[in-house]
Amino acid sequence: MKTNGNIQLHLGALAIAFLPHIPRLPLWVVFWCAIAWGYILAVTKYRLPLPGKALRLVLTIGGTAAVLLTNGFSLDRYSSVALLWIMASIKPMEIRTYRDEMVTIFLNYFLAISSLFFASSFAVGLYMAFPLGATTALLIHLHHPRSKFSGNLGLSATLMLKALPLTLILFIVFPRIQGSLWGIRSPATARSGFSDRLTPGSVTRLVRNNDIAFRADYVVLYLAQRQRLAPSPDIVRYFEAQPPETVITIKGVPYAQVYPGPKLILPDIPPEATPINIGLADQIRLAGYTINNSQLGPQNVKLTLYWHTLAPLPVNYTVSVRARAGAGGLLAQQDSWPVEGLLPTSQWRQGDYVADTHTLE
Repeated sequence: MKTNGNIQLHLGALAIAFLPHIPRLPLWVVFWCAIAWGYILAVTKYRLPLPGKALRLVLTIGGTAAVLLTNGFSLDRYSSVALLWIMASIKPMEIRTYRDEMVTIFLNYFLAISSLFFASSFAVGLYMAFPLGATTALLIHLHHPRSKFSGNLGLSATLMLKALPLTLILFIVFPRIQGSLWGIRSPATARSGFSDRLTPGSVTRLVRNNDIAFRADYVVLYLAQRQRLAPSPDIVRYFEAQPPETVITIKGVPYAQVYPGPKLILPDIPPEATPINIGLADQIRLAGYTINNSQLGPQNVKLTLYWHTLAPLPVNYTVSVRARAGAGGLLAQQDSWPVEGLLPTSQWRQGDYVADTHTLE
């Protein structure tokens, strides 16, 4: 099967998926992809030699190293997507077989939906139809090379329209996963209050902030929230493990459950706490602590730490609590996220006092 004739179609589908990523990619990655794809187009037109295996390996290693250097050797969604586009600029250089084309097509499918890592607005979802439709048309063309590409585009659109009812059913019936599969958190945004402009998804982002549940005197958990595990699965499980103070039913269905607020975010440390002042990088300080059951030994110590947020925290920290003997030997240890992972430090507001309880068992 001759595959070089489809390279221009592959590049066209990649370019459509590439457009919404341009504002968030490093400028050199944009030029890298443009130059690589421009050379591949020149190869198909002027019969120039394609880069060999050794040169492609050098480009892969060099591109990967450059992305890591640009992002300070941290791997987040921005650097991950940049790496994928580096690979997408090199992969068309080795399209020679049917397998190469299929790998490129499935890579483009993933790159097309990777825009959802950064935004899930209606406009983004609408635009995604174009790269997905073009890639599906290319997949059809690969298996029916004699058909007109315009007809393949029509068939692709028909398939997507037929899949739309099932998509809507899945969207409505099945709960969505809060956060991402890789544990990548969104950048910190406003936690409460409405701005003068509302956009699709802004109210949803507001109610999905965990810290609101820990500031209120009472927390209302609606049926829809329990079904969708919102604002997060951990929050829902935390309250469902406690008896509700009131249950509101409509025609025998428990529509809402009212719980007393745990009040883990305080205006100051409580009077019974022992005050201390241990600062950490001018962003957070340990303002006090309480110890319960200390007379029972280190295996039954319940320690509550009161953290004071001095500045916004872009990083989610963990806490290590250790009990040592007088001679310095380790008796017990607990390493965990603060507040049992329910309230990551990136959600703490400046001025907050957060009650963080740990049990050494």
